[in-house]
Amino acid sequence: MDEHIVTSKGQDYRLKGEFADDNLNNMDWWREKHRGYAKREAVDALAGEKFKASKTLYYKFPPYFRAFAYFCYRYFVRLGFLDGYAGWMWHFWQGLWYRCLVDREIAKLKSRN
Repeated sequence: MDEHIVTSKGQDYRLKGEFADDNLNNMDWWREKHRGYAKREAVDALAGEKFKASKTLYYKFPPYFRAFAYFCYRYFVRLGFLDGYAGWMWHFWQGLWYRCLVDREIAKLKSRN
């Protein structure tokens, strides 16, 4: 998981057990939410934001190719295909579509400068 939450008092907590996001919103809502995430990540990437090592390595690959390679890694190497249709949908939308969206936002920002 690439998400980190800091409380208002700056404390960090580790919870035992599993977490499930049982979100009842539709795919239009999800795509719009991720369009916003992609814009923020593109700004961070172009600003030279420090990412963890794996994401720093990811950004060294050519745009769009890296999204496809990341999807193949998740879906084939990490055996995401074993999750059936749900696995396909998850890895397609989160691992390919979203990563391509970030690359598109990076290209848009570069073309404006």
